[in-house]
Amino acid sequence: MTELETQLLRIIEEQQQQLQQQQKQLQQQQQSLDVMQKKIIQTLSAQSKTIESDQQSLQQAQKSLATMQKQFHELESSTASYTEQINGKVREMSMITANNEEVLERISPVQHSVSLQVTKAQQNLLETSELLKRISSK
Repeated sequence: MTELETQLLRIIEEQQQQLQQQQKQLQQQQQSLDVMQKKIIQTLSAQSKTIESDQQSLQQAQKSLATMQKQFHELESSTASYTEQINGKVREMSMITANNEEVLERISPVQHSVSLQVTKAQQNLLETSELLKRISSK
């Protein structure tokens, strides 16, 4: 073998070693990429499950909110109805009170007049009683 062939062989061997080292490095990099890809997939899967769970919770919250809104509107409607009924009763009571005041105003003079007549009748009875006492003592 000539020196040139020897050098060529050495160069080829060195290149093969370099290629083998590069191949090892590529395999290591590929393994690292596979590990990273697996971790990314796991992370994305976990995030996807979390998002799905959050969406379900949100849907449940929306249903609950819709139910509460419906109940609120029903309560609001009932309250308006009760308020109207109460206002009607207040109007009735105001009319009754006004009528009572009017009746009391009419009764008051009559009551005063009856009271005066009762007082006069009592006075007359007293006077009659006194007369009867005088007559019976004679």
